[in-house]
Amino acid sequence: MLKFYILASKPDKLYRHFSEDYSNLNSSNAEVVINTMVQEHIQDLVFLCNSFGITYHITESNGTPGKGKNELLKIFLDSDNEYCVMVDGDDFLTPFGVSTYTDLASYINVPDVICLTKQRGIVMKGVPWEPMYRTELVFEAPEGEVDFTTTREKLLQANPDKELVDKYIEYHREFYRLQQTYCEGHDTHNRVVFLSRKAANYRFLEDMPIGEDTLHFYNLKNAHMNGNLVCVANIEQPATYVYDKQDPRDSSLYRETKGFQYWEWMDNFNKKVKDLEAAGVLHESPLPTLFFNYKEIPEMNDLNMTSPKKFSKNGVSISLPANTSPSSVDNLLFEFGIVDPT
Repeated sequence: MLKFYILASKPDKLYRHFSEDYSNLNSSNAEVVINTMVQEHIQDLVFLCNSFGITYHITESNGTPGKGKNELLKIFLDSDNEYCVMVDGDDFLTPFGVSTYTDLASYINVPDVICLTKQRGIVMKGVPWEPMYRTELVFEAPEGEVDFTTTREKLLQANPDKELVDKYIEYHREFYRLQQTYCEGHDTHNRVVFLSRKAANYRFLEDMPIGEDTLHFYNLKNAHMNGNLVCVANIEQPATYVYDKQDPRDSSLYRETKGFQYWEWMDNFNKKVKDLEAAGVLHESPLPTLFFNYKEIPEMNDLNMTSPKKFSKNGVSISLPANTSPSSVDNLLFEFGIVDPT
């Protein structure tokens, strides 16, 4: 059985996970893990959960995301559920994501871990005539395409101390070197959303304000490379998980950098990654890609975050999720009388 666990520290965005305009989860397949040091937020979250009949858990918090996620994993392991999907309270799943992970949990050969590549986010609109929000690839940084001159200019806007900013640029250079080497795809962070009970025994660092997801992912990937877990990467086309970055001030990055002024966290993160590198934990080889055997064209409602992938054969195209297996593409083309798979 699969359960969706929502890690919540504030009440303002909880409704989205249960709204038909967003994830459309219901109280039978989701639980809220309350993890915050703010008593007023706990009270508000409890009130909302009780009002909508949602199961909730109040957990111990030290103010870091890693602590909250470890508490979530404990709750999952104390349950009878075989698989869990972890969702940060500020982010949300698409309807396509809910159906994808629900269907996956019923398969015979289910992976222990699913991480995401080509991750999508909604960001603040730029000008009044644009839509209410726009979407972008939030972590994409192909090798050789990072403009450090522009990065330096942005850092100087937040902190005019040129000597300090030069140091921060070196942190950025090392960060991108490491992440472009060891992350999946062209992303500089990889989130794990789906875990088996076996994978849930791998825990997050509880002293990291930022980057705990990627460090956790590196350890899970190492377990895969050593034959202890089965980990796969899902290409987010259509999107299953969406980051909400509409208000940059409402983020752990903004808080930790005090308004993007101070970047010591990045040096600390780089050192953690290099420690894993020295210990032989990191691997450049990519994970296997997640493939589904679709028997029919699925409902690809990802709230207009992305377009499905076009598969072409003999000059004919069909739109399907990027995780469609090659055999499924041929079979669906044949089913619709487009191409004979033989």
